[in-house]
Amino acid sequence: MVFLILGIILTLIGVFLLTWSKKAAGKSMSIASTDITDTRNLLETYESMSNAHGTGHFNMYVKLYGKAYADKPLIAEYSKSECIYYSIKVDREYEAVETKTDKEGKVTQQRVRRFENVLDKEFYAPGFAVHDQYGRIRISHNNAKLETIESYATFEREESQEKIRLPFNFEGLIRDHSGAEGRTIGYKHMERSIPVGYNLFVVGTATDSRGELEIAKANEADKPFLISIKSEAEIMADLIRSSKRSKGWGYGLIGIGLAGLIFGILQKMGLF
Repeated sequence: MVFLILGIILTLIGVFLLTWSKKAAGKSMSIASTDITDTRNLLETYESMSNAHGTGHFNMYVKLYGKAYADKPLIAEYSKSECIYYSIKVDREYEAVETKTDKEGKVTQQRVRRFENVLDKEFYAPGFAVHDQYGRIRISHNNAKLETIESYATFEREESQEKIRLPFNFEGLIRDHSGAEGRTIGYKHMERSIPVGYNLFVVGTATDSRGELEIAKANEADKPFLISIKSEAEIMADLIRSSKRSKGWGYGLIGIGLAGLIFGILQKMGLF
């Protein structure tokens, strides 16, 4: 019975990985088959199409390079840098006692380190856009995959918490763990951001469905919506690598899963 269950689980995981591999390959194909444009050409195409067919119907999958821009840049909480986006995350590291019982009924205890997230927030600047030498295009960042830089990271031990600046007046949330599990060791503070003026590679659908030309998520599932500090070549390499890795693991797990299923069936029939 164990081999049957294990075989089914491994086979399902393998199928999922093969599906993921196909999606990654499809995304890389969508990006590769799309021509690079700039804001001037995009605006000219939009104006021409709008004059001919009216506004509210423009949809064009595009990719372009530019600089990160915002009408009102944010000041990142930790790094104090101007940015169009940033996120902060605080994880509590604590020590807990883990109890184990062996086959003979002997109970042992050991101390283990664990983590829990106590703060996870992200912020977008008003007028979030990509800017090049010809102009800028606003970005509707909802449902976009963002590739960001690590702008701050540090670990503060519990005994030094009196000296550190905690973000957004969450001091009570972060320090008050009287009812929490285990002894607090410290806190890991992380910030990721897209600084103003940083090189961006943007892939998405240019549309005026909301009255103004902007780049947004495509309706087609195989067309990715990316706002990335990485170049197209780097993104393509990541997608191809992910697709190949998932494909290899998928076929491998399906093979092992089917073997487990066959062995489980034969075992149930009393042949083993």
